[in-house]
Amino acid sequence: MNKPPRNPLDPGYSRDKGDAFSLFEEELRLGFPSREEILREAKEQTLARKKARRRAIKLGLLLVVTSILAIDPAWKVDTLTTVVGEQRQHRLIDGSTVALNTNTVLKVEQRLRSRQLVLKQGEAAFTVSHGWRPFIVTADDTTVMDIGTAFSVRLKAQDVRVAVSQGAVNVAVGQQQQTLAAGQAITSSQGRLGVLQDIDVDQETAWQQGKWMFDGTPLINVAEEIQRYRGQSVQVSEQASSIRVSGIYDIQGVEAFIDDLPQIIPVQVERADDGAVLIKKR
Repeated sequence: MNKPPRNPLDPGYSRDKGDAFSLFEEELRLGFPSREEILREAKEQTLARKKARRRAIKLGLLLVVTSILAIDPAWKVDTLTTVVGEQRQHRLIDGSTVALNTNTVLKVEQRLRSRQLVLKQGEAAFTVSHGWRPFIVTADDTTVMDIGTAFSVRLKAQDVRVAVSQGAVNVAVGQQQQTLAAGQAITSSQGRLGVLQDIDVDQETAWQQGKWMFDGTPLINVAEEIQRYRGQSVQVSEQASSIRVSGIYDIQGVEAFIDDLPQIIPVQVERADDGAVLIKKR
């Protein structure tokens, strides 16, 4: 008489080990993750921690700026200025240096817990001396917090442009923030930050050495730059506006540069009695 098969779980029952494990193979597979799943989950957790750390750093910088602005009395306030065509450099009492470009107004506030500067108009470049007090520059609705660097800020109409030549800065507009490294610039407009741009540091800082550096720059943009350094207007005809200019020129020789343009590019220069200039295609 045939005996019924014994239950594998009954005491004394024995079988090949491979068969024993194969009995629970599916349950084991479902109960324990694979190596690939473990690695993928670890990678996702690492990325999440990095994102959280970056958010915490940005939030921390914003909180620092907010708290400084709230409780930080000024004990010394100076206003630095230049007229049209003038450039000047100043050394601040903390050892930092400020270079003012043409037609610039900068308010310098030495405060109890910070160093704060307000750009009212024009352009200024800052080389910051390290110290325990934060170095903060505001222009319109844009705040720039130094992270050990050299940078410039230009206020043009409703736009604010920040460019970094060394180190890094944190730029904030409202709740938006962006960290800039050396060789990068950004423009804020109407309460919003634009996109990061790569820059030529030598070209960006040329004005600090009293130079213009143009590299295939459209004449209309060259004329806008010239206009910053003279009281009378500089106009460019539509036909000449896209002609490109390259080279390094002396800012203090602005009138000589205008007169030399016909030898550099195919244009003619017309001067009016009131000093206004019209540049036309030849």
